[in-house]
Amino acid sequence: MNQLLLDGRSLEGIVSSIIRRNDLHLTHSRMDWERMYRMADYHKVANIVHLGILGYGDAIPAKWKERFFTRYQEALLYGAGYQEAVNEMLTWMDTRNISCTVLCSESMRSLYAVSEMADCTPLMICLDEKNYSLVRGYLIDLGYETEQAYEGEGERLARPQGICITLYYRLPFQTAKYVKGMQRLLESASLKEPYRYVRMLPAENELVYRMAAAAYHYVTDELTMREVLDLQLFHRNCRDTVRMDTVVKRLAEFQIDELAEKILRLSYMWFGDR
Repeated sequence: MNQLLLDGRSLEGIVSSIIRRNDLHLTHSRMDWERMYRMADYHKVANIVHLGILGYGDAIPAKWKERFFTRYQEALLYGAGYQEAVNEMLTWMDTRNISCTVLCSESMRSLYAVSEMADCTPLMICLDEKNYSLVRGYLIDLGYETEQAYEGEGERLARPQGICITLYYRLPFQTAKYVKGMQRLLESASLKEPYRYVRMLPAENELVYRMAAAAYHYVTDELTMREVLDLQLFHRNCRDTVRMDTVVKRLAEFQIDELAEKILRLSYMWFGDR
C-alpha cells in the first residue's frame, strides 16, 4: 500500500481514537514522526495528536513530541480569550452600523469534549467591499497583520495573543452554481442577538454551507481532516433540529448533493460513535 495512504490511515486512527475516547495502540516504532507531524499539521489536527501520544514517553523523538505539544499549547491559549475577543469584534462593528454575516458559528469550540482539541479557527465574516476596507483598517490599527491574502476575495489577519479573523467581501468559490447558491445562503441570515447589524446563518443553512464547502474543497484538493471533523461534530449537534431533506434539496442546487452526503457519511465512519 502507498506509504502516504498508510500514514493517512494512522493519523485518522489516532484522531478518531481521541475523539471517540477509545484506547489507542500505536505502532510507534514503524512511524516516521517527522512525516506524521507534517501531515497532522497540514490537516490541522496536530493538537489532537498531542493528546494521543502523551503516554508514549521516549518512544517518540523529543523534537517531534515538542512540535505536537506546541500546537496543543497554541490551541489552549487561543481558546482562553476567544469568545471575549469575538464579542469585542462584533460589538465594535455593530456600534458602527456595519452589516455583516458570520459564516460559521464561533461556538464550534464548545462541540469538542475538550475545548483545546478544537482548531485555532478564524472568525469568518462576510461584508460588503466598502465596510471590508473599514474593518480591515481597524484591525491593522489594533496590530493585526495579513496572514494570508485571497486575491479578489479577502484576507485572513492575525496578531500575537489575538484571534484570527478572515474577512471576505466575496466568498471564495468560483463556479456560477456556487456563487448563486452561496448568495442565497447569505440572504437567509438573521440577526444575532443582541446585535442589530450582525447576522448568522440558521443552523440548517450553516450545515448546507459546511457541506457545500467540504465538497468544493474535496474537488480542489483542499479538504482537511479538521474540516471533516468539524462537519461531523456540527451535524451531530444539530441533526435533531434540522430537516435533512431540505438540506439535501439545497445542496442539489449546487449540484454536489451526492458528493456532500458521501463526505458526511465518511465523517461518521471516521469520527462517529461505533
